[in-house]
Amino acid sequence: MHSIGKLKPNEKVFFLVMILIVALVTVLFVTKNYGPEAAVGIWGLLVFVNAPLSLGEYLKTRNIGFIFAFLFQISASLFALTVVIYRLNNMNRLTLLLFIISMLVFGLLGLFYNFSGRTKWRYREVLEMAAQPVDETSDGYTGRPKAIGRIEASESELKSFASFLLKNLIAIPYYESDRVVLSLAMTLRHRLGLQNDYDRYTHVIFKYDGSVSAFISKGDYLKYKDQFAFDQLCENMGNLFIEFFRFYRNGDSVRIMDRLNTLKLNPLADFGESSV
Repeated sequence: MHSIGKLKPNEKVFFLVMILIVALVTVLFVTKNYGPEAAVGIWGLLVFVNAPLSLGEYLKTRNIGFIFAFLFQISASLFALTVVIYRLNNMNRLTLLLFIISMLVFGLLGLFYNFSGRTKWRYREVLEMAAQPVDETSDGYTGRPKAIGRIEASESELKSFASFLLKNLIAIPYYESDRVVLSLAMTLRHRLGLQNDYDRYTHVIFKYDGSVSAFISKGDYLKYKDQFAFDQLCENMGNLFIEFFRFYRNGDSVRIMDRLNTLKLNPLADFGESSV
């Protein structure tokens, strides 16, 4: 196993922590000055804002973990709305119990899927694995796509493989007349299907004639601690996806997930990431 840790730390995680702190302080302030019902209402509003995003990611990926997150967010939002309208003391106990049970069940399932990595976009893992075999440094970024080689694969096999990668949050596929493009463009807009460009982002292309090429964006290249040989990084990226395809075609897709999970990156490591 090659050493890991060739990427710089994701400094955007700091902003996530700050957002959580601001949200917590807001809820505490409202609790102290306006009462617990108002605080529950604010909390419900904050949770509700994320519900359309979870639903959108499910519709894009069909990853069931996002449905659990969505159901928790809707349950919590309805609970908060009911509290604001009827007050806690006036709520029917059975209704209160049903809300608590639904929030617990969907919340725990959502947390399980998140911390087991099943609703974690694998952006940094893929970049990390592409760099593991690289030790050579060079003059830096050149921006040239690199032809990797050829494989034997049918169009249906490549499309099925691409669907697997999307469901497991490894890459976002784009289907064209003569090829499948596997993109690491994982901005929120791409994850929700609101933006479909990939040219400026890191991607691997599998043509239906069997040829494979890879490209790493400048933004992703600059995420590495060292100035690695660009062509070698592109070659490793392409070969990584070729290896994933062979695992998938041979019925060993679990090995793909095992390799990604071996890196043991923080579930929040990809927050706000995906560069051009």
